[in-house]
Amino acid sequence: MVKRLIPSYINAKVREAEGELRARSLPMEMLLFVAGTMRTDKAIKECGAYDNERFIVFTDNRKGFEKLASEKSINIIKEYRLDFSESIAEVIASVGFLDGE
Repeated sequence: MVKRLIPSYINAKVREAEGELRARSLPMEMLLFVAGTMRTDKAIKECGAYDNERFIVFTDNRKGFEKLASEKSINIIKEYRLDFSESIAEVIASVGFLDGE
C-alpha cells in the first residue's frame, strides 16, 4: 500500500487540477486511488486507519505536519520529504500504476 501513496497523490492532484475529482475532497480521491476502487466504503474498509498507534500521514502542508509532529504523544518512525516538478507529475503517476505498485 505504501508504494501506491505517491502515484495516488499525484493522480489525485492531476484530477483536481483538471476539475475531475470523483470524490468530494482531495484526500478522499487519494484514498480511492490507494485502495484501487471507486467505492468510498470499500476504500475506507481497505485502507482506513484502524490502529491509533500506527498510521501514515501524507500531507503537503508543512505547518500542519510540524504541528502534528510536535505532539509529545506521537512517535514518528519515518519521514519522507519529496519535491517534484508539476510538469512531470502525470508521468510519475502513470509509471507507478503501470508497474503495478
